[in-house]
Amino acid sequence: AGSYYGPRGCRRSAHNYGREFERIVEVAPYAQRSFVEVVACSGAETSSIGGWQGDRSPQIDAVNAGYDLIFLTIGGNDANFADIAKYCLVRATRSYDQCGPRLIEAYDFIQNTYSGRLAYVLRLIRGRADWRTRIVLVGYPFLERSDDFRLRIGSTNQYIEVAQILRDLGRRANAVQRSVVNRLNDEAATDTFAHVPMTSVFRGHELMAGSWIDEGRWFVEPIADAGLNAIDTWYHPNATGHRQEASALVSSALVPKYDLNESTAPWQSFSFGEAGSRALTLRMEVPRGGAVVQLVDAYCPGDRFTVVDNGTVRRTTTDVANVGCGSLHTSDPNAAIGDANWSRGTYFFGPGTHRVLVRVARNASGTTSGDAFFRSTRRVTIESSSPIEDTTDGAQNHRGT
Repeated sequence: AGSYYGPRGCRRSAHNYGREFERIVEVAPYAQRSFVEVVACSGAETSSIGGWQGDRSPQIDAVNAGYDLIFLTIGGNDANFADIAKYCLVRATRSYDQCGPRLIEAYDFIQNTYSGRLAYVLRLIRGRADWRTRIVLVGYPFLERSDDFRLRIGSTNQYIEVAQILRDLGRRANAVQRSVVNRLNDEAATDTFAHVPMTSVFRGHELMAGSWIDEGRWFVEPIADAGLNAIDTWYHPNATGHRQEASALVSSALVPKYDLNESTAPWQSFSFGEAGSRALTLRMEVPRGGAVVQLVDAYCPGDRFTVVDNGTVRRTTTDVANVGCGSLHTSDPNAAIGDANWSRGTYFFGPGTHRVLVRVARNASGTTSGDAFFRSTRRVTIESSSPIEDTTDGAQNHRGT
C-alpha cells in the first residue's frame, strides 16, 4: 500500500485500514478526536500476538484499557498465504506441483487448527482490554476475481481448479471466524467481539491470475505494482483497498464510531425474586456513541439473568458451576466481574431508545431471591420496582433465601 513506516520489514503503511478509519472519523459528521496505534507486521502469525516475532516484542504488549476499539486481521500467514499466492497465482512462479500441496496444507489448517488459535488470540486481547472495548475481527477478501482460473497438471488434461478451491478456502475461513466470535460471545455472555467480513466489499476488485489486465484492482499486483524486492506485499490490499476496508468498517453497525469510554460507570445494586420474575427494567436514551451495560451476580455460583432489549431476547448471563466457592456473597462487583465463578454479562446497545428488561433466568440452588449489580456507560432511567442502591462507596448487599 506504500508509505511504509515503523520497524524494518513490517511493512506498516500509512494507508492501512486502521489509519484510514481514523481519517474518516476525525472529520464530519463524526468529528472524533482519535489516537491509533498500529502494531501489525508483515509475516506475523497468530503466535506473534502473544509471543515474539523474531526480535519484535509480542503485539499484545500494545493492548491496554485505554482503547475503545481494536481491529485485527489474523490467520492468513498461518495458512501460508504467501506461498499460495506465489505458487498458485503469480504468473512467473506458479506451478501445479508446488500449488497443490500448499492448498492441502491450508485446508488442514483451516479445518483443524485455525479455530483454536483464533480463540486463543481473541481471549488474550479481551484479557488486556477495557470491558467496554469492542474487538473487531476483520475478514479476508477472496484472492481471485475469476471463478474459472485453473492450473494444468503437467502435460495431462487434468487441472487444479485454483479459483474454486481458493474461494472455498475463503468461505471456510470466514465461517471459522464467525463461529469463533459467536462462540466466545456466548461463552462469556458478551457482545465484545464482532466479525466484519470483506469478501463482498472487494467483489469485482480482486486480481485475475489468468489476465494481463487487472483494472479496478484493490490489491498489490505482482511486478506491475511491486517488484521482486517487495514480494511480501503482493496480493495484499493496496491503498485503495485499505480505504475501502475502512469505509466498510465505518458503515458497519457493529463498529463504534464515537467514544464509548466517557463514563466512570459506577456500579448499582438491585434485588430480585424467583426465576421468571422481572429483576430490573431500564430505559436508556442512547446517543450516537452507543452504550455498554454490564451485569454481575452478587452470589457465587449465583443466579442467571436474561436481557431483553425492546422485546428482543439478548444473551443470558454466563452459566457457572460451583467450583469450590461455597455460598459466597460479595459487595465488590469489580472483583466478581473478573471471576469466572460469578455469573456475568456485557451488552452493547446502539443509538436510540432502549427499554431493557432484566429477567431472572435461574435462581441459585435453594434460593428464591437475591442481589446483583449493574453499570452502564450512559445515564439510564430505572423503571423497576426492585430496590436500587448506588454501590460506588461499597454498599453492602444481603441475600434472601
